[in-house]
Amino acid sequence: MASVSSWTSVCSPPSSDPSARDLAAWILSSDLDLRPLYGVDDPAFAPLAERLWGLKPPRTATVFEALMIAIIEQQIGLKVANLLQNRLVSRLGLTLSFGDLEFFALPSPQRIAGLDPQILRDLGLSMNKSRFILGIADGVASGNLDPESLKKMATEEAREVLLSMKGVGRWTADYVLVRGLGRYEAVPVDDLGIRDAVGLFYKGGERATAQEAEEVLSRFGDLGGVAAYYLLSSKFTS
Repeated sequence: MASVSSWTSVCSPPSSDPSARDLAAWILSSDLDLRPLYGVDDPAFAPLAERLWGLKPPRTATVFEALMIAIIEQQIGLKVANLLQNRLVSRLGLTLSFGDLEFFALPSPQRIAGLDPQILRDLGLSMNKSRFILGIADGVASGNLDPESLKKMATEEAREVLLSMKGVGRWTADYVLVRGLGRYEAVPVDDLGIRDAVGLFYKGGERATAQEAEEVLSRFGDLGGVAAYYLLSSKFTS
């Protein structure tokens, strides 16, 4: 059995429909120009850029999915977060069969809205996270909340809207800006994984402070989030 990972989403079978192609292009960040990233004079980053040349950070299919993933990942390790996400999609997500494989998509807000919080608790989510996810899903399903509209806003405006949602703090807002909206200037520099990755390349393995991480990643301008993705990916490519 195969399940969706935290970086991708299976929403429909392969299609020649332009909307399906547009969605695939969005998820794969096909429109992202990496030349400014590679043009930064940074001796510590250059070998990594050469090794990962052409790699682009995938986006979520919808902003709602980014919100779900971010809330699940709050203050827990990535392995545990992936386990919880896999439970969520296998229990509540739509399925797609391809040959002998079965894939699961992250559930829609309509699928989640109105559920008893205990259903999410039984998957391993805390009560707070269950309520936060259900609250956002209820808002989207009822039409009172439109996360996709954030794509039309400036980054700072979108961040303020995100921070107004219950259960969304600065880390979660920046995560959603990067993963759901492709705003790579909004790096969640408080993230311990990012601070460890920056420390590995720029401080001899010592964890960087949030300020130090911000100083390093600001060298890459609006692609600071992409640089962070390269640093985080280094552990899987060495």
